[in-house]
Amino acid sequence: MNENKTIQDVKNILTSIIQKELNNVPEVAIPFSGSLDSSLVAFIVKNYTNCKIKLYTIGFPGCYDFKQSTTSATHLSLKRRLTHIQLQQSKIAKDLKEYMLLTGDKDKVSISYSLPFFILVKNIPEEYIITGHGADTLFGGFYKYLGVKGVKIKIKSCYKEFLLMLKKREYKMAKYFSKNLILPFANDELAEFVLDIPDDLFIRNGIRKYILRKVAEALGLHQSIVKAPKKALQYSSGMMKELRKTNCFS
Repeated sequence: MNENKTIQDVKNILTSIIQKELNNVPEVAIPFSGSLDSSLVAFIVKNYTNCKIKLYTIGFPGCYDFKQSTTSATHLSLKRRLTHIQLQQSKIAKDLKEYMLLTGDKDKVSISYSLPFFILVKNIPEEYIITGHGADTLFGGFYKYLGVKGVKIKIKSCYKEFLLMLKKREYKMAKYFSKNLILPFANDELAEFVLDIPDDLFIRNGIRKYILRKVAEALGLHQSIVKAPKKALQYSSGMMKELRKTNCFS
């Protein structure tokens, strides 16, 4: 399979998905960490649709994501569309209880990265939300994929599990807060194509999400975004650190 053609095909499929999903949608919110995934989504929405964009970053004061999102939004010429939503320790216990009642989630790791998204969706006024959820799973972005022989088999298994978890968490959150959640990386057409590409296009020379980074590069995203390291939301938002300080899980 020709690498350049694969890059072009992934770009075209992803762009087409986002265009179709946002057809006749006047305004859309994007949960925005400034990472490769959310920046790629923001870039395509800005340049290939007629949607008005609002970017939202959630975290505790001084967290990594606030700095990264500001830098990336600046490179995308979207800084004026960016809002930082600051988490408050005094409200975490109440939000956690509401989240657990809705999802039934009792796994501490799952909660640490899903709770910030829950709070974000709760505070976003726009009806439509488009996210980069699933890019790490589908394109080989997680550390657990490194060194795995036949990585595509692992990715297929993880992607299937990811789709099931969406029904238990993210889609429930969206319905609960009366939002329309758009997940271009959870699209059957994209997944079918990506899961048929060679293993070395997922991870190459230790570079995770290799092919997706090449897509971003082909679109002209700034190199600081193309090369941005993977940062788990529970750490980049400061949520895990704060949860460990409290008795929220007791």
